Order: sequence, then structure tokens, then C-alpha cells
Amino acid sequence: MPSAMQAMDIYDQIKLQRIVDSLNKAVEMCGKVDYSVNESDPANIEKTAPHAVGYSMSAMRIAVEDLQRVLDNYC
Repeated sequence: MPSAMQAMDIYDQIKLQRIVDSLNKAVEMCGKVDYSVNESDPANIEKTAPHAVGYSMSAMRIAVEDLQRVLDNYC
């Protein structure tokens, strides 16, 4: 197991960047919620709170799993 002071390899750097990108996308999705749209219209699905919540929850679950893997490699 690598020490905590060991340099991070490129794969873990890429993984961390994907986590940041995914969480930024989730923040963006939440910011686009429009409570005035008709939620039953499929054309508006990406503007609805349920969609943003589901997307964000998925992004957070994956981020936690990926972060745990990175920690497991360095701690």
C-alpha cells in the first residue's frame, strides 16, 4: 500500500478530475431547475426538481465510491 506522501498516479488524478466534473454537472443541473414548468411534459424533464435530485444523488454516490477507492490506494 502506498504511503500518504506518495505522488498520486495519473489514473487517480484522472479519477479525481472526473469526480469534480461530475459534481460540477450536478450543481449545474440543480441550478437549472425551473419550478414554473409543467413537470408532466417530457420536454421539460431536465428542468424539473425530481430530475435534478436524482441526477445529483447518483453523482454523489459515484463520487463517494470513487473517492473511497482513491483513499484506499493512499491510506
